[in-house]
Amino acid sequence: MATHNVSSPILGTVFKISVKPGDTVRANHEIVILESMKMEHPLEAGVEGTISAVLVKEGDTITAGQVLIHITPGAITDTTATEASTITTAGERADLARYRTRRHLTTDEARPEAVARRSAKGQRTARANISDLVDEGSFMEYGSFAVAAQRQRRELDDLIRNTPADGLVGGLATV
Repeated sequence: MATHNVSSPILGTVFKISVKPGDTVRANHEIVILESMKMEHPLEAGVEGTISAVLVKEGDTITAGQVLIHITPGAITDTTATEASTITTAGERADLARYRTRRHLTTDEARPEAVARRSAKGQRTARANISDLVDEGSFMEYGSFAVAAQRQRRELDDLIRNTPADGLVGGLATV
């Protein structure tokens, strides 16, 4: 059977590798995360099978089209293979629940201490200012999942909670 190659769609850096040779994966299993332009780009296996080779390591600079991982396609009977569409106890897909949680962390409501510090100085948040400038409900924010480029000094969870949008609030709205 032919090997399935997982290639990089972009120029960037290998941020995280979630598999090793011999691991079994489902087609929707996130196997590597690339970083480019301060954004993370997860790559999925694309096929069900067994990891036969990992050709890069974390921190490597990669080019668009570069093969990163070889997968030998095949049916998976291993129940430990990760599946992104796992349903949570609340009946919501686990990946969607993670997205909703991450999205909430980018709001002012999730950062009451930061909002209080600004208020104590007589200042408002950028989102409060935008809300007053545009038509209600029309603001579509972009880039809110970006975090400060400080992964060597701080944990990713800390960056997600404390540096949403990396200090930039941008998007589209009607006025």
